[in-house]
Amino acid sequence: IAKNTLIEGLPIAWNALGNSTLTLTNLNDAPQAAKLPVTVEIKSNDTQALARAVVAFNSPDGAPKISGTFEGFDLGKIQSGLSEKSGLVFKQGALSGIFNGVITTQSIDMTIDAHLTNLKAESGEKGVLGMDAETTTEIFSTLNELKTTIKIIGPTDDPRSVFDTKGLTENFKQALVDAGKQRLSNEIDKQFDKALGDKVPDEIKDKLKIFNGIFEGGKVKSGDIFTFNYIDGNVETYKNGKHILTTEGQEFKEALFGIWLGERAIDSELKAEMLGKS
Repeated sequence: IAKNTLIEGLPIAWNALGNSTLTLTNLNDAPQAAKLPVTVEIKSNDTQALARAVVAFNSPDGAPKISGTFEGFDLGKIQSGLSEKSGLVFKQGALSGIFNGVITTQSIDMTIDAHLTNLKAESGEKGVLGMDAETTTEIFSTLNELKTTIKIIGPTDDPRSVFDTKGLTENFKQALVDAGKQRLSNEIDKQFDKALGDKVPDEIKDKLKIFNGIFEGGKVKSGDIFTFNYIDGNVETYKNGKHILTTEGQEFKEALFGIWLGERAIDSELKAEMLGKS
């Protein structure tokens, strides 16, 4: 039994690791008989990447169980080893997480909980989860953090990956909502600039700030319906049938309604439908 083994300056042909230090404990030629956990740690000397794993041989069925953590993996460096034709291209970000499962000479059953942070990505030649490239890029324009679970199962020499498509779909739907909120907020600002010129009165600025606040944070979810009514000089805002805001002023109304009904409406087909001209 090699109680402790240290290999420094180990070249690993993967940009995410590069020159690394490998540390192992309880390495032996009969691990199931020794019933001692074998630990493996790989620490990159070139990047912040670090991975630790423990292989336990004391289960009743004799199958070795593996668990561990990983952190500091640079998604940009990982991307450099992937095809640009893949569904998603990572520009930057950090990958960390945990994993656990069983690996034998015949099969693998591993669960990986991954956490992506400071994320910037766009679509490759094709999108992900059946979405086109444009939609994929729009989603990742606002999605800077993502948590997901991946299962790797099957024969050791030909395993398959199973993604948490339900969880990913919910994340992507909310990202589309966030992207839509940002576009709407930007469009509102542009409409006020056109309607009122460079000198927007402080009173209007205050109204605009309050109005944009209804779209911020987690206040809007997929499926929410907003209704804007102009009554007696006021814009009355409703969310899912509930009144949430009153904003005074015809100038505000003209700029707001102009987003959908003005000469330069953001969606000409939607404008025609709203006016009953479709």
